[in-house]
Amino acid sequence: MHTAKTILGTLLRSSLIIGALMLPGSIAKAVDLIFTNESANSIQGVDFDGSNLTTLINTGLDEPRSIAYNSSNGLIYFADTSNSAIKRATTSGASVTTLFSGLDQPSGIALDVTNGHIYFTEDGTRIRRANLDGTGSPTTLISGLSENPRGIALDVANNHMYWTNSNTNESIERANLDGSNRSIIYTTSGSPKNIRLDISNQLIYYTNNAGGSSQGVWRVEFDGSNPTRIINATGYTGIDLDLTNSRMYLTNQLNETIERANIDGTGLTTLTSLSGSPDPYGIVIIPEPSTYALLLGALALGVAGYLRHRSKDLKE
Repeated sequence: MHTAKTILGTLLRSSLIIGALMLPGSIAKAVDLIFTNESANSIQGVDFDGSNLTTLINTGLDEPRSIAYNSSNGLIYFADTSNSAIKRATTSGASVTTLFSGLDQPSGIALDVTNGHIYFTEDGTRIRRANLDGTGSPTTLISGLSENPRGIALDVANNHMYWTNSNTNESIERANLDGSNRSIIYTTSGSPKNIRLDISNQLIYYTNNAGGSSQGVWRVEFDGSNPTRIINATGYTGIDLDLTNSRMYLTNQLNETIERANIDGTGLTTLTSLSGSPDPYGIVIIPEPSTYALLLGALALGVAGYLRHRSKDLKE
């Protein structure tokens, strides 16, 4: 009887812990959007309606740029550019951890969660890959770039990465995930920055924060055809796509704003205007906790309830 009670007690405690961790309140996000503020050396967040502007991290950063979200562990990963580091933190800004340091001004980052990798561009001349958990040393995939690679995005299923070249030979390039088979798929001008993919429709979205004929937010097909400027204004740097709701979210360094538009560029709306000489750069959407996680939480609590009743029966 004692052994049965011990086992049941252990299972009860474990189930309660799992249930608590999976409860919506314990994994609820602090904000809907998280963005880097390059000049303010901070990472901030805001809700979809522009409310709840919150500073999440404001110490230990030096010109943070691109940012990504890992849905498998609920952490954000970002390039702390002038600190020459890749870091991660919780979505509330806690537990900031340096994964890799001594880099050459990392700028763009993208996650391959399936294979446990993080890809990043360096302002100097390289594109590199490292382990998502921070172990080992980064591997250089492409070197000798003179174009100042900036934004990077992955199509893992098709073994492709895409990136923007910002300063010379302004273009969008593609290569295999191991860096082989490199090719320019679209040549542009100005200063292309961040990049996102609509893989189902084989579309690339990118920002160009130069003025004139190249400014704005652009869409181009995976093969480089049909380039279309969907927002004609200068200052755009960060972009993330909500393909489920056909929306995009943007940072505008010139206007010092966080903005939203429909996926076709219509309905452009300013969500919030920043103060204090800001310089918003990368932006990422933080999704709601997955239905799967919530179901696991409900299941864990159900098991815990059963064990409580079973334990009571054994005592009687």
